[in-house]
Amino acid sequence: MPRRVRNQIGSQRRSGWRLVLLSTLVFVGIAVSFPSWLMAHAWAAFLPAIGFMLGARRLRQSSARTHGIAVEAGRGATLQRVLEGAGYHVERNVPLPGAGDIDMRATPGAQGEAQAWIIEIKSFRHWDHGAREKHALTQVWNQMHRSGVHRAVIWLPDALAHRTFECSGGVTVVADDERAVLKALRR
Repeated sequence: MPRRVRNQIGSQRRSGWRLVLLSTLVFVGIAVSFPSWLMAHAWAAFLPAIGFMLGARRLRQSSARTHGIAVEAGRGATLQRVLEGAGYHVERNVPLPGAGDIDMRATPGAQGEAQAWIIEIKSFRHWDHGAREKHALTQVWNQMHRSGVHRAVIWLPDALAHRTFECSGGVTVVADDERAVLKALRR
């Protein structure tokens, strides 16, 4: 995991814990010191509760991001070995100005750049066609547009239901193992 990302996640986690702790202390302090005031102004109990919820949300986000990075690193290395064994040239974490980075770019050895694929690794367990999935599709379409690549795979290595299907704009979603990704690239 790059140091910059590790620092961002750590900072997010620390600020989440601070919010949870501060909110709890404020609520307990008010409840113990001024119980009659708190009874008269019940709305004031919501302020620490809001801080507590925001802190808990930050902790969940940092945990999800850490999990996503771990999945990308571990399963990405395995996929790279499988693809290179099948004759693909693979680049990982390809920087793309204005669009972050491409998790993986696979090019068949003999066919060159015209047949390149973008592979975006997501730690989703389900593909539900919701906001999260639309965001993933938009991310991949932006990467395709900026890099000039015409085909992409969104790979869900931790998916519970194993399936492969086509989305619009040249994107294939593979919710299965490394062999299924290789099969999708060969179509």
